[in-house]
Amino acid sequence: MSAKETWEMHPLLYSNLDKYIWIGDGEKEHGAAQRLFDCLMKRNIYVKGFAASSEALFHLKMYNKEIYDINVLDKASSVVFCVSLPERSDTGNFDRIYEIGEPESDADGIFREVICKDKTTEKRLFCLGSFWMFHHFAGKKIYVYGVGKVEREFVKYLKLLDYDFAGFLADEINTVEAQGYPVKYVEEILFEENFYVWMYDREKACKMNELGLTYFRDYYVRDFRFDVTMNQKTILDINLGNNYLSSESRYPGVLVYGSEKDEDYKIAVLGGSTTDGTMYPFQSWPRLLYEELGKDNITVYNGGVCSYTSSQELIKLLRDILPLKPDMVIVYDGYNDLAFRSYDQYPFSFLYLEKIFEYAKSHLELGEDTVCTDEKGASICRGIETKGDRFSNWLSNMQNMYAVTKERNICFFSFCQPTLYSRKEKSPWEKNVLLSMESSTISFFMREAFRDYMAKMRTRPGYIYDLSYLFDREEDVYMDVCHVWENGNRIIAKEIKQIILPIIDAGKRNT
Repeated sequence: MSAKETWEMHPLLYSNLDKYIWIGDGEKEHGAAQRLFDCLMKRNIYVKGFAASSEALFHLKMYNKEIYDINVLDKASSVVFCVSLPERSDTGNFDRIYEIGEPESDADGIFREVICKDKTTEKRLFCLGSFWMFHHFAGKKIYVYGVGKVEREFVKYLKLLDYDFAGFLADEINTVEAQGYPVKYVEEILFEENFYVWMYDREKACKMNELGLTYFRDYYVRDFRFDVTMNQKTILDINLGNNYLSSESRYPGVLVYGSEKDEDYKIAVLGGSTTDGTMYPFQSWPRLLYEELGKDNITVYNGGVCSYTSSQELIKLLRDILPLKPDMVIVYDGYNDLAFRSYDQYPFSFLYLEKIFEYAKSHLELGEDTVCTDEKGASICRGIETKGDRFSNWLSNMQNMYAVTKERNICFFSFCQPTLYSRKEKSPWEKNVLLSMESSTISFFMREAFRDYMAKMRTRPGYIYDLSYLFDREEDVYMDVCHVWENGNRIIAKEIKQIILPIIDAGKRNT
């Protein structure tokens, strides 16, 4: 019997029994449980939770579902499914456990989107790979803004994930209920407490802002683009792939904190989304650094842009930062260089540029000889293949940036950012976050953490500082695996201030 037939015909999948999925503490079993849960969700089969024999997993959560001790499950009312049967010693006296096999192969795994077509528009509805967006839902009443087909379909997944769906919001109410849930005028949300609003229509974000609500803190827009709510417009960049324009700055991809006077001490900052000053409704660490330094006679250029790696930062330094004539350049990064795996061989092959060139290649209306291809049929050049690993590529970029700035008598600092996966002690909530990441991804991060690379370096250049330890003793800092709340940004700013302040006070530069 094929895997598909097994899935379609297993009678207990559609029974009234409480359904659980077996999960072990190894990477292979963890990944199998994730794929199994994903497959059941996409068939609208409700799963009550996960079952395990490892005490380290008991009472934690994956995808908002509790992990139970398999030996305390009620055998009369429960059933456990698994990809492959665990050892008998692991399941104790619980004998209603069934091997259902590996779900049908899917290259995208838990990142495969559920697509919903509403009239003539296809929208990405949901995927477990984006579960980090749902951390805002915990302990809150969830409202969905809109009552169209997409919104109604999404509610099914909210219920499958045990979130507290409170109803729909609408600008006009033509029906009393939708799917048995109340529909409220959107203005009524102002009388609610402890809520979160989810929406698919970007234009509705403007209504949220008019009501005094704040993106990310109070509501989220699926496939959000910053030009709606943050006075920012995402643009294509001829060298970097993606960039932004902001009404708050005359420079592309750079926010300016300070008066930018000729006599100011000028600090330029580079990084990804953890540095970007337009991402969240609270202050970024470069902005807080500006305040920590006292503001007087200081200008800080925040050149952090969402998704940038150190390769993009190097190009941005050469193209956009050097013309600003900074006295100091600070780089704060590390996570993206590990996260984007395509950079192993071609560290200057950027995600957005890849998509742009693939699109261009398929739409070119030129002569056959205009675009040449190699023996493999490729017509896009990604540069010379590198032999180094991701950390080596990152280190090479730091060395290049240091060399460029030193030649111009600019002080240079590189800070390796802290991340949740390398934190020494983790709270239950933080463990839940990691459990809800793709198994192979989090396993890779655990093996390849920058923190470990830093510890192994025999000699570390004096301009590189490891901040991976920074939150080891801090609570309620992380919002996901690498981004932190404002209190975390303030800790980063204070730490960096202590390191760079002697240089600023002395008015020194690298020689």
